[in-house]
Amino acid sequence: METLEQINALDDTVVIFASDNGYFHGEHGGMWDKRAAYEPSIRIPLVMRYPRIVEPGMICEEMVLNIDLAPTLLELAGIHASEIMQGQSWIGVLKGRSGRRSFLYEYFQEADRKYKRPTILAVRTKRWKYVTYPLDDSLTIELYDLLNDPEELNNLAGNSLYAGIAERMKKKLEQLKDETGFHFPAQKIIK
Repeated sequence: METLEQINALDDTVVIFASDNGYFHGEHGGMWDKRAAYEPSIRIPLVMRYPRIVEPGMICEEMVLNIDLAPTLLELAGIHASEIMQGQSWIGVLKGRSGRRSFLYEYFQEADRKYKRPTILAVRTKRWKYVTYPLDDSLTIELYDLLNDPEELNNLAGNSLYAGIAERMKKKLEQLKDETGFHFPAQKIIK
């Protein structure tokens, strides 16, 4: 940053800091992994400095994904992202427009079972999260109201009062799978 300032290029340079998703440290029944669809694992820090678009101290609550980074950088460079890219530039979000309404979360169990985490498909909206384990019928579907239960401690999937929401989230999951061209990987699927 000092060098950019010294060469008078700081305000013309996009600086982005992000990291990998986080590990659990005992949350959710003593988990010590990061391969689950819960918030401590799927959220990452993201900081951006580019005074031409980002106001100092601006905090944005819109959902963006790590796959949105490349389309964002391409847009800033004046290049259109390839249509096969699933990411979406977040420049519109930085200019005050709405961002993603939902996203598909997917994790495929590794063949060596080192992590003992089953295959997971989930959908996250601003308020709700719906988590499935498509290759393991013994595991319970999960539904969380992130507004009223940000720690995801109260699974509402079995509660008849939320059956309509669970059904809408199930349909949203299928819609996102269709939109993204979802398919199970060609490698051997573990059941």
